[in-house]
Amino acid sequence: MTPTVFQKIMVEYNHTADVPLDYVQLSQGGYESVAFRPEEGVDKVAARADFCRRQKTFRGTAFDSNLWFADPGSSDSVAAGIPTDAHAWADYVADFVDRLRMKGQHIAVLVLNIEFTGKGYPPWRANTAYKAWQIINVGGYMWQTHADGTSGKTAPVATASMNTVKDGTITWQLMRDGNGNPRRTGDGWNWNELAAAELFASLTDQPTMIQPMSNQADYNLGAWMFRGARCSPQCYGSEPYINTTDPGAEIDIVAQNSYAPLYYPGHTIDRRRIHPCIGAFGQGSFYAPLITKARLKGPFGLCVFPNNNLAPSDYQVYRQFALYA
Repeated sequence: MTPTVFQKIMVEYNHTADVPLDYVQLSQGGYESVAFRPEEGVDKVAARADFCRRQKTFRGTAFDSNLWFADPGSSDSVAAGIPTDAHAWADYVADFVDRLRMKGQHIAVLVLNIEFTGKGYPPWRANTAYKAWQIINVGGYMWQTHADGTSGKTAPVATASMNTVKDGTITWQLMRDGNGNPRRTGDGWNWNELAAAELFASLTDQPTMIQPMSNQADYNLGAWMFRGARCSPQCYGSEPYINTTDPGAEIDIVAQNSYAPLYYPGHTIDRRRIHPCIGAFGQGSFYAPLITKARLKGPFGLCVFPNNNLAPSDYQVYRQFALYA
């Protein structure tokens, strides 16, 4: 079976590590796509993409060239002058892709590594049926309900000095940390909605994949996935208090996200559109049984991060999973 662009095993090229890409070894290891980074500029990325697409995979087909954007608030993005405002960032990404196209380079997959910029629980919504333990953002603070209920018509007035607030048939409780301080949440939910709407209005035909951190509860998956994007959650221990090294468990975390269908009625997350991002670091043999187990639930692609940490064992192990596609 011919794999889709999302099912191909991809490696993210780290241009700052000064480790060249070995396409022969990549081919032998089952890799079929390489993601380049925009910090190098359009001309450099176009040249790398052109060379990449002239190389052959183990199937005898051309390598795919992908484009990988780091989090808008990361030091790499800031240093490259990439804007952080949702609208400006989306326009920058769309313009970069368009300029590559004008140079004859059509990106197979646009990978958007939106981590901390996109984290934030959803804002309160009127007349909404919330489930027990769900969390909302009121005044920049995290409020949680311990029982099912429906919100009222008017947003609750809540401050950091309060412990509970009544709202329709719900009693929201202010979440506090171990020191008793109110727990805050960012505005990443709205940032994602604004950025996704802007980007997909410009790039209507570009296969896209978001790459958030592993704890999906405070991430607006619906803004992206219900507009057609795939999801490649980090699965290499970026948030150690969650089991983030099991691809199957990570797929379940994303697929079972309760906020996406609540805030985007009529939509559900399709687990076939989730492609875990795993680490290299010579961990191929560690991931092998976990990937084998996850594959039983259906095929998915793998993003391996980054190229400068690939070990010979990684190439040997991942080849077998490329053959499943």
